[in-house]
Amino acid sequence: MAKNFFRDFNKFTMKTSYLFKPHKMTQLLTYKIRGRGDFLYRMADSNTGKLVGLMKARPQTVRDSYRRFSPNADEYCSFFINRINACVRNIGVGKAFINIAKKESVRHFCLGNVHLISKNTISPHEVPHLFYRKLGFHCNKYYQVSEKYFDECIKENKPVDIGNCGIEIPMYIEKCVVNQLEQTEKMFWFKIRFPRLFDRL
Repeated sequence: MAKNFFRDFNKFTMKTSYLFKPHKMTQLLTYKIRGRGDFLYRMADSNTGKLVGLMKARPQTVRDSYRRFSPNADEYCSFFINRINACVRNIGVGKAFINIAKKESVRHFCLGNVHLISKNTISPHEVPHLFYRKLGFHCNKYYQVSEKYFDECIKENKPVDIGNCGIEIPMYIEKCVVNQLEQTEKMFWFKIRFPRLFDRL
């Protein structure tokens, strides 16, 4: 039993190895506050105490027969990013929050799945779709043309034309949406047996 558990867990960690690597955040400190619905993650400069960004997110069971996020399942657990705000730009706040969301997805038994709705309604000159695409997010099945366009912009290092993309695009990172119950049970038993190691994921 134990041998099979470690074999299966090793296979899972190999698929999601990036989740277990510590993220280097120079002079940034992140702390989490539990709200009524979402978790609030605040990021501050550890030297000055100044707030540099915040993220609202929560684990969520996606139930969607239209499959507006993952195209491979109607119901699965995923970590939903409600909002990311960077108070200070160009210091890696957004990327750090995405890495935190990936790790929180594992800690909350969402198995590495992350989803969000990318919106360019805040500033017409800053399209976030390209940023999320660079970090591994996929557009849903209704925006595959847009995803190919984003990949072209990334490859050729050119700006995004707002007219060629939607205002709101559902985007996702999929790691495990099929047979989630079996994988969740393995993660649960890992947490029971090795709580300190699980807390460090």
